[in-house]
Amino acid sequence: MLTAYQGFWNLQVQAYTSGSLDGLPVNTYALGPAFYDIEQTLQYYNSQNLVMRGRPQLSPKVVAISLAKEPYSATINDCIDTTNFLPYNKSTGKPAQLTDHVFRHPWTFTASFDNVQWRITDGKIDRSKTC
Repeated sequence: MLTAYQGFWNLQVQAYTSGSLDGLPVNTYALGPAFYDIEQTLQYYNSQNLVMRGRPQLSPKVVAISLAKEPYSATINDCIDTTNFLPYNKSTGKPAQLTDHVFRHPWTFTASFDNVQWRITDGKIDRSKTC
């Protein structure tokens, strides 16, 4: 499942740095709310004429696995550091104005296994905390 998680983030980095999901295997790594969050985030960045540069620093840990019923599920906690994953104006190349200068927040992700592969199905950030 951590391979799917890494693929999920690689996909987001590619989408947000290029401004497009074209040709990216979104369904390979994300389903449901996680898929829609990627689409909505990309739409927001495009509407603001922004692209991201860099990469987030990940430190995922699988904290729970449920094999009691299908689809199997897992919970992944991560303290994601976006210090080096920042928005830039697509036209000027200048850094975007940030409203928040806290770059490390805890996230909780849900992954699902459909007898073929693990995919990320949901992710929630806790902006009230740092890590």
